[in-house]
Amino acid sequence: MPAIDDNGFYLSESRAIMQYLANAYGKNDSVYPKHPKEKALVDHRLYFDLHFLQHEFGENYVIHNAFTILTCLIAPGEDFSIVK
Repeated sequence: MPAIDDNGFYLSESRAIMQYLANAYGKNDSVYPKHPKEKALVDHRLYFDLHFLQHEFGENYVIHNAFTILTCLIAPGEDFSIVK
């Protein structure tokens, strides 16, 4: 898990860290704008993957592997009705 210690200020979560660093140490607003509409566009791109990429990852990888693991734990001939 990404985390930083900035002189005793502890922060985790990569997006929060990026926003904090840009706000705290950015020399100008070229990386993380101050204007609300421009900032909203940057935020939109920062959080884009939360719905689209992570959702697909969860659906296609995590759920598939969880089902595979569960089916390996059940002996042949056992009732699969517990896996619902």
